[in-house]
Amino acid sequence: MEKFKIIAKIGEGAYSTVYTVRRLEDNQLYALKKVKIKQLSKKEKQNALNEIRILASIKSPNIISYKESFVDETDSTLCIVMEYADEGDLFQKITLYQKIKTSFNEEDIWRIFVQITKGLNDLHEYKILHRDLKSANVFLFRDGSAKLGDLNVSKITYRGLGCTQTGTPYYASPEVWKDNPYDLKSDIWSLGCITYEMCMLKTPFRANNMEGLFKKIIKGDYPRLIRKYSDDLNYVISTMLKVHPIDRPTTNEILKFDEVQKKIMEYDIFKKIFSESFMKNTMSKLGNSKIDENEEEMKVVIDTIQIPNKLKLLNNNLPKARYDSENNEKNDLVNNNSNNNNNDNNINNNNNNINNNNINRSIDSTLENEKEMSNKKKNNDSKKSLKYIKAKSKDLDKLIKNKSKDIKNKKENDKVIEPFHYKQMDKFIKE
Repeated sequence: MEKFKIIAKIGEGAYSTVYTVRRLEDNQLYALKKVKIKQLSKKEKQNALNEIRILASIKSPNIISYKESFVDETDSTLCIVMEYADEGDLFQKITLYQKIKTSFNEEDIWRIFVQITKGLNDLHEYKILHRDLKSANVFLFRDGSAKLGDLNVSKITYRGLGCTQTGTPYYASPEVWKDNPYDLKSDIWSLGCITYEMCMLKTPFRANNMEGLFKKIIKGDYPRLIRKYSDDLNYVISTMLKVHPIDRPTTNEILKFDEVQKKIMEYDIFKKIFSESFMKNTMSKLGNSKIDENEEEMKVVIDTIQIPNKLKLLNNNLPKARYDSENNEKNDLVNNNSNNNNNDNNINNNNNNINNNNINRSIDSTLENEKEMSNKKKNNDSKKSLKYIKAKSKDLDKLIKNKSKDIKNKKENDKVIEPFHYKQMDKFIKE
């Protein structure tokens, strides 16, 4: 841990805590998860190592990237260093929108949906089920990107089926609720729930108790989206929330939907995450094309990480560190140190007040029209004021001329005239 400076705590569970940290060597921000591995059962330990194993195996622009893992001997914790999401998670944004009584723009929903579908597609190509897809595990970035994370209960399905019941009830598929074997299509159901939640700010299936929730989910009945959202979005969600897994599309099929491909071509951000051949196929509207020749190859996950008897020996079994542009960042380290102390304090304050900061940004966005109207009003008022001043100036000139005539006439009659001084002029202008 001597290589990192802890900036703020951003999350905490029963056996783990997540911090925002600055790595001193490259001067960059990361998320660092500290897992109390000694307190975990054998299965829980394997889940923690499984997250490292999967993250280190996959390079995807829409999955939180692995940077490093090590054992901190000072407190016997397993530390996992990952990419830092500077806009928090999707659940936080949904909660914020509930509070300020606003909603997502459809374009933002498409942007996030396509990216997490691509991230899920990258997982599924390795035959990996996420198994805990929910809005809290979708991470957002200021550049508009969205990525999947929290893979500690993800499972590699060599036979194509899983049996262990896991995940969050509101997002769990009917087959998981029934304790039936499930496959990659179970993640598709969860993806449908997340997409619906972005639209309605609540999950599609809700009840006062588990029994009621079970009945609603196995029936697959949910309220239609509000009129604000298009038929295209309604249709895509409906395909994912089919009760029978066989009726749901794969991630690859979703990305080939006409409705989805149309959106892919509208955003520059998608050019970064899709292969050149996929974009060409999308442009030529070849719906039956494959994503990429390279992506058709069999994906291989690194071997299971063995847990030694002595915890400190675990470092020898962990994947190597994987940092980007490390050498380039070192050159800027000395010049930026003084600025970083201020930035770190700001980050700490931002993390402690993340909802307030987001509220301010969202309110600014929501009230944009009102501001424009206010500015127009000010401009109109300014114009009116200018006209008023001009009118007053003309009246003032006229008054001065009249006074001058009076003085001239009265001088002829040898009468004392009270001078027209600047105090009277000031009073006139004020009026």
